[in-house]
Amino acid sequence: MFPKKVFSWQKNNVACRLDCFYVISSFSETVSNCNYLPCPFSDHDFVYISFNVGESISIGKSYWKLNNSILKDEDFLISCKYYWKIISRTDEITLNWWNSMNSFIKAFCIDYSKSKNRDLFVERKLQNYMFFLLI
Repeated sequence: MFPKKVFSWQKNNVACRLDCFYVISSFSETVSNCNYLPCPFSDHDFVYISFNVGESISIGKSYWKLNNSILKDEDFLISCKYYWKIISRTDEITLNWWNSMNSFIKAFCIDYSKSKNRDLFVERKLQNYMFFLLI
């Protein structure tokens, strides 16, 4: 993948190609890029690899499980309590009502988690940009 010799580990006057990715041959056609990026916290560089999977991966229906770490998130708890007050208003609690509530809460948790992950991704991306600006 590299036209010239690139080293992933360097210390003093010694350099080696220690860090690498191995990809099975049937998947190697999907590799679109591979680079080493400097890492300020280690004597090893990051190995960065991208795949162009396009439509080759099909995602089917899967089992959903709540990531219970969001239960420690104060913003989530406040939002969830508020959301529950709005959606749970009823005079009669039936099995259909309960199944609907399960679906609503599941969708709420998924949307909240996606939003939180999006925010964390943007924050990390900004931190990386700041790091590379300081180099």
